[in-house]
Amino acid sequence: MTAPDPSSDKGFTLIEIMVSMAVMAIVLATLFKLQSSTVALSETARFKSVAPVLARQQMAVLEQEDYDPDDLSGEFENAYAGYSWACEVETGADGPDWDEMLSDEQAEQLKKIQLTIFSPGKTRRFTLDTWRYVEKEGENR
Repeated sequence: MTAPDPSSDKGFTLIEIMVSMAVMAIVLATLFKLQSSTVALSETARFKSVAPVLARQQMAVLEQEDYDPDDLSGEFENAYAGYSWACEVETGADGPDWDEMLSDEQAEQLKKIQLTIFSPGKTRRFTLDTWRYVEKEGENR
């Protein structure tokens, strides 16, 4: 019987194992980064689809109710918990120069409403700007 030849041993060297582990580490790190990017894009897409709907809904609520000018902010409930809103109202007299189109009284009745929707954590925002002519009580068109 002859002794086995050490140069004919089959197997991997330490260098080959280290190189394969480095390649696997790079691939896994790339996959984890891709996964986190996908989650972030999903959250952004959800906000971009939900925020306009919430803004229109809240604008309708503000138009239907007599809003308190000192309390123009709040939060949503149920499925949209964590989302919040804030609103600013300015008179037309504070805005553009309406002299040629409106009287001073009419400019006072013109309101600029800026409604902002905030994502949970307030990392994203969506703003809806609109103008409304608010008639004085007892005034008919």
